[in-house]
Amino acid sequence: MNKAVDENGRELGFYNYSRFDFEILLQDPDNIEENIKYYINSFSNNVADILENFDVEKQIAKLSKFNLLYLLIKKFDETSMDF
Repeated sequence: MNKAVDENGRELGFYNYSRFDFEILLQDPDNIEENIKYYINSFSNNVADILENFDVEKQIAKLSKFNLLYLLIKKFDETSMDF
């Protein structure tokens, strides 16, 4: 299980057991919808509850239908999250 940690190594209170990250997801564009759903469903229950409230899987299906899912994941991968 990959527990999330901050830059000082302190645990953030959630985990994701998937092998995926955005870079790996982008390497398989033909299966990105299936793989991102696996990634989303691999979070700890506290994060899964949040994602479920936002109906994330439904949004993923919409993005995929309009060929926007890959582009969105690519933008997330390009974005620095350093604060």
